[in-house]
Amino acid sequence: MNAAVLSDSERWPTLEAAAVRQVHRLYDEPGAPVWTHRCGDRLTSADLDRLARLGERLRDGSLAQRRTGAYPRAALVDSVIRPALGSVPRYRALARAGRLGPGARLEDLPVANREDLRRDLASHVALDADLDRIVQGTSSGSTGAAIRFPVDPLAPGADVVLLRWWLERLGVSWELDALRPERLALVQVVDQGRAFTYASAMTAHGPGARMARINLDPAAWTAPDDPARWLARHDPLVLSSAPLPLLRLADTAPGLRPRAVVSGTSHLSARARTRLERTWEAPVLDVYGLEECGMVAVDPDGAGWRIVPGVHVEVLDAAGDPLPAGERGRLVVTTGMNPAMPLLRYDTGDRGSVASRHDPRAPGGAELLITALEGRGTVRYENAWGDWVPSVSLTQVLQARGAAVWSVHQRADGHLDVLAAGVTGTLGPDLARELRTGLATLLGQPVSVHELADSHRSSRRFTSALSGHDGLD
Repeated sequence: MNAAVLSDSERWPTLEAAAVRQVHRLYDEPGAPVWTHRCGDRLTSADLDRLARLGERLRDGSLAQRRTGAYPRAALVDSVIRPALGSVPRYRALARAGRLGPGARLEDLPVANREDLRRDLASHVALDADLDRIVQGTSSGSTGAAIRFPVDPLAPGADVVLLRWWLERLGVSWELDALRPERLALVQVVDQGRAFTYASAMTAHGPGARMARINLDPAAWTAPDDPARWLARHDPLVLSSAPLPLLRLADTAPGLRPRAVVSGTSHLSARARTRLERTWEAPVLDVYGLEECGMVAVDPDGAGWRIVPGVHVEVLDAAGDPLPAGERGRLVVTTGMNPAMPLLRYDTGDRGSVASRHDPRAPGGAELLITALEGRGTVRYENAWGDWVPSVSLTQVLQARGAAVWSVHQRADGHLDVLAAGVTGTLGPDLARELRTGLATLLGQPVSVHELADSHRSSRRFTSALSGHDGLD
């Protein structure tokens, strides 16, 4: 998991020199962001062939899942579940202990959660994972502990293929603009004090596609006018971010012409969706997923999250028993989109219900939807000077000071109530002092810190009683 400096041929093994030069121009042009990182998708010709086959299976419907419960589609059993039983140490150990027989079913497997990953990540990593080419993923999640984990380059590549498939379903072209070659295929936007920013080729989309990850924070640019000018010049075909940065961008760059907008990370309210749709006159796809799971479901119209093909979702009660279709409970996911760490029966920490819905545009004319989803709320915090601070900035402080799990609530008077625990599962006086000092320095608000009880460890991490915390007021 050590960081490595790669050559261009390692970053983009399939790209010709001319395409690599186009990426370098993004770094060197006047008015560009203050880039903090260099990276590539690392996709080989064999990877691109696998992603092409994934696209074919999405279109022919062979991966579509049409029922919840303990009966995943045969294609998922063959391509994900059976290989994982033979390659993931967690399941090999269960088999050796006699807890899993040769004909083990999905329902025979124990449910895993974020705490399992934090305590013993290695037991969830496939023995045949190519550790020479993985990158490090991180997730602070909406509940549970912050974790780092290995990501195979195929995982983000699969997200590109899934997004292209979804845009095709909506009748939206993601082809490059031949009349405006400076347009980027994708721009990911963040709005926070510190963030990785970079430009890259996007070979899962095509050899000429480029993308960038930018930070709207003024400190991430050389001059105040640079963000607006840079965005106007590169006018991305797809904008991707969380709701709060997208809402800010709608205020500052309404003249962009994206063909689609992708929102993720936290809940997209109906009001926010409407505002984004009206600003850019483009469809808004609300993606539900977790960093460790990848994309789980997509809501293209506010009517519910359609579970993506190749992902199986169960709904369980508090005791771990399956609930009937339509009843609300714990969302438990099985997916192999990240070959380095296939997850079987992974508890997302979120709650919702799953039911089948007829849709003539879906493979086979029907698909599964997640509804009544209770997951990540969109929250920002007001500092003592009247400015809004995104919750990710609090996450950075909490993690850096040693918290492993936490929840933060801001009262109407600005006071912060923090419940937290360290990696040992407890909150000592030193950690409490560190957290109090760090958050008080960040926000200039009074802070109370108490130990997070076990009964609250699956509660929402960020909440606020202040009007405007969702970015709409």
